[in-house]
Amino acid sequence: MQSQSPSIHEKLALSEKEVQHVYGIGVSTLRRYRADGNGPLYVKLANRVLYRKEDIDLWLAQKTVISTAETSHHQKGAPRKHPS
Repeated sequence: MQSQSPSIHEKLALSEKEVQHVYGIGVSTLRRYRADGNGPLYVKLANRVLYRKEDIDLWLAQKTVISTAETSHHQKGAPRKHPS
């Protein structure tokens, strides 16, 4: 009896195409982010690039902004202030 492969939502690490399917971030965008050093952390195994879901979720959380006025400051590394 063969074991079933885990579903895309059960996997710990996703390929570029799986990231595109689950998160809606295009493969070419992920590649550009890797080249620029602006994207989520990734794992390089031989010639494969994998993204751990926890790293993508953390990266997305760090990209969360409250307003467009905050965006330029947040991207430059300024600390983010949350309204009280």
